[in-house]
Amino acid sequence: MKLNLLPNHLNINKILEREALIEVEFNENIRSTKLYTNIIDGFKGQFPISVVDFFIRNEHCKPIENDFKSMKEELNADSHIVNLRNEYFYTKSLLNGLDNNSEELKSIFFERMSHFSKLLLKSDFTEDDMLILSAEEKNIILRSKQAFNKFK
Repeated sequence: MKLNLLPNHLNINKILEREALIEVEFNENIRSTKLYTNIIDGFKGQFPISVVDFFIRNEHCKPIENDFKSMKEELNADSHIVNLRNEYFYTKSLLNGLDNNSEELKSIFFERMSHFSKLLLKSDFTEDDMLILSAEEKNIILRSKQAFNKFK
């Protein structure tokens, strides 16, 4: 019998289950921790995006291109329908770190903001209208709405 004293939204195993996995290849040996063990040079494995982000920033690994290619294609094709609240939470920083091309990220951000800027004119928008916005985008929309209403 497994005793779980934490509610589901605080359970680290549940959080990691919901997070998207990215396949990477390591270019050096990594010391074992509670999250991962026995990572050697050349090892290929799938890890949560947040862990991959850490490894990439510290130049311990490189992503296997297919996963990132499909993410980039989705964001470039129809960025306003991609839900940045779930599996794409770290995508912007990952892509920025991989490509060193902030112009592409700016383009995606501007396209999303131009699509969601119509919420400023909507008199009674709800939380459902902002379900797929990242925290930063939601903050921008809410502050813009406040400023818009102040000068209306």
